Amino acid sequence: MEESFVMRRPANSAVTRVLCARLDEVLTGVYLALLVGLGIWRGAPIFEDIRSSGLAWRALQFMGMGIFMSALFFRARLVGFLRDWLPFVLALMTYEGLKHMHATALTTALGIHPIDGFLSGMDESLFGGRASDIAGRIIGGNHFVLSALKLFYAGYYFLPGCVLGYLYFFADQAKFFLVRRAVVICLYGGYLMYVLLPAAGPEFDVARLGHAPAGVLHAYSYAMANLRYQFDCFPSLHTALPWALTMTSWPFLPKLMRAGLVTCAVGSTAAAVGLGFHYGTDLIGGFAWAAIVVWLTHWTTRKSSSSAGRKSESTTASIASGSNSDEVVPGTAVPRD
Repeated sequence: MEESFVMRRPANSAVTRVLCARLDEVLTGVYLALLVGLGIWRGAPIFEDIRSSGLAWRALQFMGMGIFMSALFFRARLVGFLRDWLPFVLALMTYEGLKHMHATALTTALGIHPIDGFLSGMDESLFGGRASDIAGRIIGGNHFVLSALKLFYAGYYFLPGCVLGYLYFFADQAKFFLVRRAVVICLYGGYLMYVLLPAAGPEFDVARLGHAPAGVLHAYSYAMANLRYQFDCFPSLHTALPWALTMTSWPFLPKLMRAGLVTCAVGSTAAAVGLGFHYGTDLIGGFAWAAIVVWLTHWTTRKSSSSAGRKSESTTASIASGSNSDEVVPGTAVPRD
């Protein structure tokens, strides 16, 4: 009995180590399989037009610039760059394909009703009214403020590529993979909550009735046609992703980039409610999800590192006892050329 337990424990440890070390790839594989299955079942394309994928399209543009930089200045890294960035672009394409083409169908098939009434009631309890209405009265149709909010809202789609590009070329491999993991966890988890906790957002009815400033209506129409779908409201990923990026990458960035990232995170959060896309409760959910993402990112990274450390100690002991092992431990960092 004791021998059986001892034999199972290393096996379980190895599975945990591999899952934690390859979490990005595992999650992308699961969601990609779901995307392919839904595409076949519903007779839809596997991927949407890449230009309709806000995050994936921007990441692909950054990847093009990265290939150019690698070819000019970091030729030894070119193959490694493609190996490290292609899975990330694939993850974004998978997330946005599932969101834009299948999320509403999944929610409908599961028979889940929108929770807008609950979120609106929470806003009433917490803020004395819907946060978007309060923000609208403060902004008052100010063209300059609305333009700034639209700029921050659109800037959200550039943030992952900017931060990851800096870390890849000017920091080190471990930091790049840590922040990449945070982005992947944030988006895939957010998608799952969109499907299970559907909400259209406060601006859906206001925009439909035309009771909103022209700048808000224009932003709403463009976002719904190009970037969003009907029920991607809770939690606010325009809040969660910028703050998860900020918290995860903070120790690795120079002061100027930190200030810029905090400004973008604050602006994106303000735009989410100022343009009427989200309830105030969505922002609270976004902050909570960002904190969970940061914890999960560091926990899985520590788990893979500690498992790798124990494996390394075991290998050292076996060598000392006269045995030989050339096994490479998954999840251990390999120095760049």
